[in-house]
Amino acid sequence: MKKLLLSLLVAIALFWATAAQAQSALNTRSQGTYNNWGYVPNPSSGYLVGNTSYSSVIQRPFFVFNIPSLALGQSITSSILSIYNPYGGARLDGYHNSTLNVYGFTGSPSDLVDGTGWWSIMYANLGNGTLYGSTTLDQNQNNTIYSISLNDAGLTAINQASGGYFALGLVLPVATINPYNQIEYGFNNTSSSTAGDGNVQLSINVIPEPSTYALFGIGAIAMLMVLRRKKTA
Repeated sequence: MKKLLLSLLVAIALFWATAAQAQSALNTRSQGTYNNWGYVPNPSSGYLVGNTSYSSVIQRPFFVFNIPSLALGQSITSSILSIYNPYGGARLDGYHNSTLNVYGFTGSPSDLVDGTGWWSIMYANLGNGTLYGSTTLDQNQNNTIYSISLNDAGLTAINQASGGYFALGLVLPVATINPYNQIEYGFNNTSSSTAGDGNVQLSINVIPEPSTYALFGIGAIAMLMVLRRKKTA
């Protein structure tokens, strides 16, 4: 009896140690751009960050994702934000590269989805939250995909968003923005766009995978049946 109980405990420990991971790629629920001049573009499949047209208008895009509900014992262990960088997507006149930061949105993601909220507050909330990751923009890497791994703070936030919205903002640091130089990155989706243009996805790894619960449950029931037979024998 004791040996069987010990075997069951070992099986449980091995299950949690080797539980399979389920990977999902989430498309945006909503995305768009706010800027510091008060112009609020309609949510679209495009995105634009930095200052444009040699002016002091600074753009901050947002991306909102629907995070699936996590079952008891499940957690998201890693997440990567992937942003398509089209041909000519990074335009960094006077600079070879620049840092692109990903922040958590500090307001209500529903305001981004519904297009509500005062523009100045929305703009600020896209860049005053916790830093979740960063990458280097390089105009020599056009027509590629930027992959930004979320840090521990980002993973904590995305787990807390289980079953709800998770919102991110993109920001180019003010120190790299020069009103007399065009420093921007973005893509404006149009009818002439090719497949995949403007693509933004958030990949998540969930552990344990839901199917492993079923396997574990079957094994546990079988073990309990053996224990019961041993006890009544």
